[in-house]
Amino acid sequence: MAATRGGPGGACETISMYAYNKYSGLGQAASVIMVVLLAVITLLVSKVIRSKEVGL
Repeated sequence: MAATRGGPGGACETISMYAYNKYSGLGQAASVIMVVLLAVITLLVSKVIRSKEVGL
């Protein structure tokens, strides 16, 4: 983002910055989607790590 100064028309804007800048309607929806995606990713990573554990 620093190299492009935000790119043309905010092309480099992250989901969290989008939600912060537009915190009504679409911003709130983006926040909820981001939380759900992070929860799914966390569960998948946890499952992979648990499947690779070796009993000591």
